[in-house]
Amino acid sequence: SGGGVPHAGGAQPVRLVENVQRLVPGGQPQLLHLPVTVPEDGPFTIAFDLPTLAPSPDNTLSFLGSYMAFSVLVEGQPVYSYQVSPDSFVKSGGYRLHHVPLPDQIAGGQVEIRVTPLLPRSNVQNLHLMRVGPLSQITLQQLQDELPVIFFSLVMMLFFLAVLLFLFFRRREIVGSYSLLLNLALLGVLMAIYILLQLWTINHWLRQRHLVAYFLEYTVVSMIPLPVLMIVRPHTAGLLKKSISFTAWLLWLNLLANYLLTLSGVLEFREMLPGSLVLFLLSILNVFVSLIYMLRHRTPATRQLLVALVPLLVGFTAAVIYYIFEGMILSPALLLIAFLLSLLVQSFAAVRGYLKLRENALKSDLYRHMATMDTMTGLENRNAYNDLALQMADSPTPGWVAVMDLNRLKVINDTLGHKSGDALLLSFAQHMRAVSASLRDSRLYRIGGDEFLLFTREPADFPMARWLQQQRDAWAHNPTPAHTSAADFAFGAQYWAGDSSFE
Repeated sequence: SGGGVPHAGGAQPVRLVENVQRLVPGGQPQLLHLPVTVPEDGPFTIAFDLPTLAPSPDNTLSFLGSYMAFSVLVEGQPVYSYQVSPDSFVKSGGYRLHHVPLPDQIAGGQVEIRVTPLLPRSNVQNLHLMRVGPLSQITLQQLQDELPVIFFSLVMMLFFLAVLLFLFFRRREIVGSYSLLLNLALLGVLMAIYILLQLWTINHWLRQRHLVAYFLEYTVVSMIPLPVLMIVRPHTAGLLKKSISFTAWLLWLNLLANYLLTLSGVLEFREMLPGSLVLFLLSILNVFVSLIYMLRHRTPATRQLLVALVPLLVGFTAAVIYYIFEGMILSPALLLIAFLLSLLVQSFAAVRGYLKLRENALKSDLYRHMATMDTMTGLENRNAYNDLALQMADSPTPGWVAVMDLNRLKVINDTLGHKSGDALLLSFAQHMRAVSASLRDSRLYRIGGDEFLLFTREPADFPMARWLQQQRDAWAHNPTPAHTSAADFAFGAQYWAGDSSFE
């Protein structure tokens, strides 16, 4: 059965084949819906009627076959055959898109696909989605269908590659959160590569021209558990930590052995896939036990990691189960959903962590301000002056230091009350803050009860003593009304050249 897929420009539509018949010798044909899993019990033949086509030398039957040898016949005439060589991984079958050219003048007729199951098989053998039409239109249709996924996967891969490169150039700082980010970025790159390899457009192009798809696919499958193991490892201890490290080394050694055996022609990746899946399941078990361990030994990061790793754990387990029953190595959709959920949780936790740090920083600034500020006069206090002294010890900057001491403050406190003494202090602070604002880089401190200190970066020839005398006279002629007789202060000043202790 076929349905039309419209194309721009009025070109001949691509027909989609959805239902086929299994031809059973001596029995009634069985109606099947694609995809079809090929049984192991002997030759398997399916048939369907070609949709109506305009005669064209470009007419093609396009379908996906997994791990099988087969031949295609149109109206009983063989037009295409595919054999899987047991001696060469170049023709190992696998997840491969086939374009079968149809006879030039054919406008219809029955198509048979005769499959010879491979025994012993190491993967489920499937016949997937079929399209019939001009090859150029089929290729365009495939590209249009997969373009959003291609774009998303490329953006995802480039983003996480950029993160990996950034962390590589800052490798000495990769500790704590950097390590988590590094492993998430590595997992993101592996995920993006795997998704791209499962797309018909990318997979067919690579398999037709290179062996890159074959090696990349099994490399990614072998290494996907590694970043997750590295995420949980710092949060474990004892035998569990050693078990994770041992499993990680086994993943690397398994990949190396797969490469050596495949390139030497002894075995193929697909023939060693059961061993890789055993390591995959061992990794899942390690992660599962690690989550239990983290629940019993909670840390500040436990909740975040638990919520982030559960989707990955469920996704990986479901992907392995999907492989056992459906034959695909891992389901890209299952892995992607699990990874995105994990990334979403990590992002949410990162935003919360940033907001918390921001809040703590604001509180720290407030506490520091309160610790270095004289609340009555609004001037900086002795703590702030100590900070200045430390700065001057690290990077001396010459300037004037003037110390001022109010006269008769104790007498006013004893006779008129502390409220009057406070008013006198505030009046002096306001006066000196106003007049010292015109000095170069000046800072005014209240360093004791009635003691004040002024530091300014005026040059050595600045007449500091005369300037202080002018301020004493100015304040004495414009005192606080209640304390006219007390509007006086003593002072001393010295130029500091930076060649002695500032304190």
